[in-house]
Amino acid sequence: MLTNKKCMKLGTTIISALVLTSLSGQTVEAATTSTSTSSTATPTTATTTVSPTVTTSVTAPVTSSTTSTTTAPVTTTSTTSTTSTTSTGTTATTAPTTSTASTSTTGTTAPSTSTTSTSTTGTTTPTTSTASTTGTTSPTTSTSSGTTTAPSTSTSTTTTPTTSSTTGSTTGSTTTATTGTSTTSSSSSGSTAGATLPASSLPVSVPTTLPGGQTNIVADTGGYKLPTNLTDSTVVDFSDSTLAGMVRQALGLSATAPITVGDIKTYQPLTVTLTLDEGQYLAKTTGTSYVAQADYVPIESLDGMQYLQLLPHDTISFTGKLGSDANANPSLEPMYGIKLNQLQLIGNYSDPSKKEINVSQIAKLETPIASAYLAGDDGFNGITNDELKTLAPWVVQFSNNSTYGGLTMNGNTISDFSPLGGINRNTHFSLNTTGGVYDPTTVYGVVGQPMQFTSTPVKGLDGEDVASNYGFTLNTASPAYGNLTAKGNDTYVIQDPTGSYNKLVYGDSGFDPKYNPTYNLGGVLVKQYGTTQWINNMIHAQPVVWQTSPSVEIKYTNSDGTPILNANGQPLTKTVTGTTIGDSFDLSGDTAVDGYTLETPTPTLQGKYTQDPQTITLAYKAIPKSTYTGTTGSSSTTTTTTPSEPTTPPTSDDEVQSRIPITVNSLSGSQTGENELLASLGVKATTTINGQEFYQVGYGQWVEASSFTDTEFSKPGTVRTFNSTVDLVDSSGKEIGRVVSPSSGWKYSKIVTISGDDYYQVATDEFVPVASGIPYTSVPETTSVGITSSTPIYNSQGESIGTTLPANTSWRTDSYATINGEKMYRVATDEWVPASSLTTYQPISSTYTAKGEIPLYDHNGKLIGRTLAPGTSWKTDQLATINGREYYRVATNEYVLA
Repeated sequence: MLTNKKCMKLGTTIISALVLTSLSGQTVEAATTSTSTSSTATPTTATTTVSPTVTTSVTAPVTSSTTSTTTAPVTTTSTTSTTSTTSTGTTATTAPTTSTASTSTTGTTAPSTSTTSTSTTGTTTPTTSTASTTGTTSPTTSTSSGTTTAPSTSTSTTTTPTTSSTTGSTTGSTTTATTGTSTTSSSSSGSTAGATLPASSLPVSVPTTLPGGQTNIVADTGGYKLPTNLTDSTVVDFSDSTLAGMVRQALGLSATAPITVGDIKTYQPLTVTLTLDEGQYLAKTTGTSYVAQADYVPIESLDGMQYLQLLPHDTISFTGKLGSDANANPSLEPMYGIKLNQLQLIGNYSDPSKKEINVSQIAKLETPIASAYLAGDDGFNGITNDELKTLAPWVVQFSNNSTYGGLTMNGNTISDFSPLGGINRNTHFSLNTTGGVYDPTTVYGVVGQPMQFTSTPVKGLDGEDVASNYGFTLNTASPAYGNLTAKGNDTYVIQDPTGSYNKLVYGDSGFDPKYNPTYNLGGVLVKQYGTTQWINNMIHAQPVVWQTSPSVEIKYTNSDGTPILNANGQPLTKTVTGTTIGDSFDLSGDTAVDGYTLETPTPTLQGKYTQDPQTITLAYKAIPKSTYTGTTGSSSTTTTTTPSEPTTPPTSDDEVQSRIPITVNSLSGSQTGENELLASLGVKATTTINGQEFYQVGYGQWVEASSFTDTEFSKPGTVRTFNSTVDLVDSSGKEIGRVVSPSSGWKYSKIVTISGDDYYQVATDEFVPVASGIPYTSVPETTSVGITSSTPIYNSQGESIGTTLPANTSWRTDSYATINGEKMYRVATDEWVPASSLTTYQPISSTYTAKGEIPLYDHNGKLIGRTLAPGTSWKTDQLATINGREYYRVATNEYVLA
C-alpha cells in the first residue's frame, strides 16, 4: 500500500524517482545501468524540499547502450533416398547473452549448449517436417492420413538467452557491473525514465468482501451559507474541537483563543496557502515528531469550514480524517466554494455499515491546484468502481486545470479504471493508486504441487487488460517478488504453494523490502499515457480450498437425480485420491451397485487428476422386486425365491409341478428407449425371474443380462483398426458385406459381446471385432513429440517395422494408444513410437527469464546438476509435458519447470 506520507510532483520537468525511504527530506540515490559491453552511465541525484510538505525525489537518468547484434549461422541440409536412411547434421554453439534486468552480474556467463539437429528420410518415415530442437523456431509438421513423405532436415544453434536491453542484443559472454539499485519495469507501457514512484508496500491485510455502495451518506442541506450580518468580532463556531485546533494552529492563535471572522480576514502573509494538516496538529499537541494516519482523531463535522471563504488569499491545503460513527456528519458541503491547493480526505467511502464520505460531494468541490489524496481508513473501504464513475468528471477537470497535478487513491477496490480515460494526457498529470480486489469465486489447489489460476480482470485507463504482469503471491513458504509465474492471458502458476493461508493472495509486491528487496519496478504497474503517468499497486484475494491430494468423487444417483442412499441413510459416494496432478485414473470398476443397473449414457470413468476436484455422477435404475405364483404338490402359494440358472427342460412330474410361470417381453417390431437399445444389440426378448433379468439372444438361448456385456457396456471411445481391412458384422455376428479401411479411426458407442466375442459398435447394427484394432486417445492437433534417443518404429500390433527415428528430431502426432502394454504415439500411418523414448510438447515461441537460480531437468524430469543464472533470459520453443508436469525447453534436453 502507499504509505501515509504525501507524494507530490514539483518543478518544470517530470521528476524521475524511486522513493525508497521515509519522506523526511533526506537524499536518496538510485542508479540504473543498462546492459552494455562498452559504457556505464553514472546517475545524478536531485533533491527538492518544500515546506510544509517534505518530498524527496531522485532523478534516474536514461543510460545509453551500445547496440551489438550477432546472428548465429543456420545450415539447411536435405538428403533423399528411396532405399536407405541417411542422417545429417550441423552443430553450432553460441554463448548466451546475460541480462541485468534486476540483478548485478559480474563475470558471470550463463550456460552454453551445443546442439545438433538431425532427421532421417526414406520411404517409410513418418509424414513430418522437422524443426530445430532449440532456438526460436518451433517444430512445424504436416500430417496426412495414409500418406508418407520424407521429412526435411534443418540444423539449429543452441538456445540463446535474450537481453532485456531495449537498444539491441549482444551475443557472447558479457560482464556487466551494476552500481546502486538497478531497476527495469516489465509492466510499463513506454519508457519508465520519468517514473515518480511513491514509497509503497504490500497491504497488511487483504480484501475479504465485495465493496458496498454509497447508501449511508449525508445529502446536501443548503444549511452552510454565511450570515449576512458578519463583523470582524463575530466568533466562528467550529463544531469539532480537532478541526478548531487545526484552524487555530494555522492562523497562529493560542490554543484557547476564540476564532473570529477578523482572524480569518486579516490572516498574513497574503501569498501563502493556509495549511490545515491534522498530522502536524496532532504531532505538535502531543509532543511527538510524527503521527500516522491510522492514529488521526476522526473529525466529526466540517461545520465552520465555510468561513474560510473569507481568507484574503486564494487557497487552503486540507489534510484530515473524517469520522464515520453514528454521531458523525462527514458532509463536505462546508467546503463548497473554497479554493484548494491540496486536498487529502481520509475516511470511509464504501462500507455502508458506517457513515460514508459522499463521493458526489467531492465532485462539487473546487479542483485542487496541486494534488488530491482520497484514502480509505480501514483496509479496503476506499473508492469503488461505481464511485470512480461518479468521481471521473471531477478528476478529468482536475487534470485539465493543473499542470503536474496528481491524484492518489489508497485502499480502493477498483478493478476498472477506464472511467478515467478522459484524463488530460498533456499536462504531466500523475495517478497513483493502491488497493485490492476480492473475487468470491472459490479456487482449488493441491499443497506442494503447481497451482494454476486466472487473474480477476483489471482494466486500465483505455480499457486494456492490466492483470497480466503480477509477480507476487503470499501462498508460498517465503513470499517474495518473482514467486508468481505469468503464463499469458492473465494465467499464473505458483510452483510450490503452501496451505497455510486460507485465501489465494497475489498481485503486486510494491516496494516493501520484505517482499521486494531489490525495489524492482516489476513490483508495481507503471504505465504512461502521453505525459500522464499511472502507477498502480494492487493485491487480489480469493477464497481457496487446499487439498492434500487430487481427487475424483463418484456420486451414485437414481434416474431422477436423487442420491442412492447407503445402509446409514446417507448419499452413496466414493472418493478416489491420486498422488500427482496429471496422473491417470480409471474408475471403470467402480460402477457396480447392489440392486441397481447402470443406465446409459454414462460419463467417462477414465481421465487425469486435475487441480480442481472432479465429480462424476452415475445414474442407475433400481431392479424391481418381483413375485410369482408357483405350485408345490397340491398346495398353491405365493413366494419370492432366488432365481436359478436356466436349466434343461424338466423330465419328471415333480419337475413339471415346480416350474415357475414367467412373462416374456418380445423385442420384435418397433421399440423405444432401453428396449430399442437392446434390440440394436441383438436381444430378441427379455424376462425377469425373482428380480434377475435375462436376455434371449437366440432360439432357446437365454443369458443373464449382467453377462451380456462386459464392464465397458456403455463407455464410448475411439478405435483404430490394424493395417488391414475389417469386415463389419450385425448384432447376430453375421457379416453385412461391408468393410472398414486399414488403419482407420472409428468412434464407438459401446463394447458388446456377440456369441462370446467382443465387438465395438460403430453404427446402428454395425460392429467391428475388438481383436481387429486398438483403442486410442486423440491429442490436440498442435502436439508434437521430441525423440530423445534413437527409437525403433512399431506398427499398431506392436511389431517392429525395421526402421528407427534418430535422436533430437521432432514429429507431429495425433494420438496415443497402449500397445503390448506400452504407451505409444502415432507419428504416421500405422507407425508408432514408445512414449519412453520421447517427450510430448506444444510448439511455442516465448522467452523465459530466470527469477533466481533455476535448476535444469532432462527429458525424463531428472535434475542434471546445472542451473540458469539469475536474471538471464532464454528463448523457448516447447511447452513439454513430462511425468504429468509442464516444462519449458531452453536447450537440447534441458528443461525448466513452467
